[in-house]
Amino acid sequence: MGEQIKTKAIVIHEMPIGDYDKRLLLLTKEYGKVTVFVKNAKRPKNKLLAASQIFAYGDYILNKGRNSYYIYQADIIECFHHLQKDIEDLTYGMFFLEFVNYVSQEEMSNQSLMYLLLMTLKAVGKENSSNKLIVQIFSLRAMVCLGLSPWTKDCIVCHKEQEPLFFSSELGGIICENEGFVKDRILINRKIQIVINDILTNPIRNLFSIKVSEEDLIILTHITGQFMDNNLNHRFSTLDFLETL
Repeated sequence: MGEQIKTKAIVIHEMPIGDYDKRLLLLTKEYGKVTVFVKNAKRPKNKLLAASQIFAYGDYILNKGRNSYYIYQADIIECFHHLQKDIEDLTYGMFFLEFVNYVSQEEMSNQSLMYLLLMTLKAVGKENSSNKLIVQIFSLRAMVCLGLSPWTKDCIVCHKEQEPLFFSSELGGIICENEGFVKDRILINRKIQIVINDILTNPIRNLFSIKVSEEDLIILTHITGQFMDNNLNHRFSTLDFLETL
């Protein structure tokens, strides 16, 4: 037996190998994204059956072999079963996993991103919550976890707090009218500025109590999409699918 490590982890991707085995991607608390293999994972009586399902979160003990990790033992904390009851909720959940998988690096821990993911999955599909708003909150706060936070306190160029205000992903945050024409600038109001700043700075556990009007959510969605495109240059397939629902 090789080195053994214990960590909290969530399954963010699974892929079958042969008839019974699986290759998993775990997002772990201490070791970041880790590739692991589970032998006989699809056999009904395998004790690791539940722990090798997508969204499974728990305490994992991994054996590190010469080139790979293998799950030795797992105790499930949460399976997020509520996501399985609705195709829209499930797809939103899959987006959050796809996002984290794309931005995470092998064996490089990002505990704030993992905590954000867990709190987000708990928020999806709750009564009186908006999945569309949850996406914007997650996406903007995830950029903070990646060190890519936009500037929202005042004009990023002149640092004056005068209206009208605009958001520019090209310049990296809020700008005022005096900075001339920027091709990607989006007109925002003071309420949107406050909401964005709350998303970027509030404790993660409080993020999903944030509320916005339908009108402001449209603008916030535009800002978030533009900011992600500018910084990540990647289109997520789950977002494309959500547009068809």
